[in-house]
Amino acid sequence: MGRVASRNENVDTETKPKVQTLNDLNKVKDNNNRKKFPDPKPPKRCKKDILPDVSKLKHIDDHVMKTPRYAERSIEKLAEYLIKPATNDIEKARAFYKWVTENISHAGIPVLKISGHSKGYSYKPGYNFSKDTPSNHAWNAVYVCGDWRFIETTWGAGTVGDNKHFKKNFTEFYFLTDPKLFIVDHYPCFDNDDVESAKWQLLKKPLTLETFNKRIKPSRHAREWDIKFTSHKMNVLEMNKTIDIKFHTKSTNLDDVNVKLFDSKGCNKEQYVGIRLQNKTFSVTVTPPSNGEYTLEIYGTVGADSNTLECLITYVIKCQTVDSAISPFPKFDSFYGPVENWKERGFK
Repeated sequence: MGRVASRNENVDTETKPKVQTLNDLNKVKDNNNRKKFPDPKPPKRCKKDILPDVSKLKHIDDHVMKTPRYAERSIEKLAEYLIKPATNDIEKARAFYKWVTENISHAGIPVLKISGHSKGYSYKPGYNFSKDTPSNHAWNAVYVCGDWRFIETTWGAGTVGDNKHFKKNFTEFYFLTDPKLFIVDHYPCFDNDDVESAKWQLLKKPLTLETFNKRIKPSRHAREWDIKFTSHKMNVLEMNKTIDIKFHTKSTNLDDVNVKLFDSKGCNKEQYVGIRLQNKTFSVTVTPPSNGEYTLEIYGTVGADSNTLECLITYVIKCQTVDSAISPFPKFDSFYGPVENWKERGFK
């Protein structure tokens, strides 16, 4: 406790299909562009299968970081420089991702700009996108290793903090992101064409916009740490008296977890939230002191030396009735429940 809470093997190669250059693609702005590229289908392999060791791309990253000024005088010169050491399309795509640009083109690999709805910094649970809602974001799909894969250079460059200022912070997560993780906060929309839009989710079972609106939005950190929210899958919850929200992670150990509970006036009521840990499952028990709408933010961190608690998820809770005998949880700078080695200590 006591940390700052923040809101913010070789690489596979493949034979490329014959497609027009991206330079030509950029001259055409209608939906017929997509017909000239391979059809969108769910990838046959996940990211870790085609890129098991990200360190194999270090030479690409190092090359990009040494980009000379002369190479930035035009997109053509820049692209020529960036892909110079690349031996396959993943390395080409990586070069542009590392450079953090929207000019992912001229590299000789198929790439498309996709517009749609995103659950970004300003998104609040309970907000519903509709077919009439203008697209608020754009990202890219690149065709590598025989499949379309997502690249999000904007969010990969950094985050917006509580002060609404952009903070540069390169992240690996948005490079060739698996579709099941990407759909959490990206919903493609192509001119109200539901069929075409659904294809570019790259999922075997695409989501409807209604489902996208209702589903929870685990943060990037929660997805990177493979945290599973097992009890409540929707982002707006109705409750009476008390509610227990459970989550766990098998691949990563959370060293610290904390919460914030804000009422409709913005007052923090976190003293009415208890955190219990047992068998690597966290239970967050919420007992609001009065009826009304609350915003619950759950934070966590990995690594005992980390000074920042990252936001894992946000729920909106609508409390219908309260327990008249409820009282705040005792102040306790740890988790309720038995410690991990309770059996070794002789307890049964």
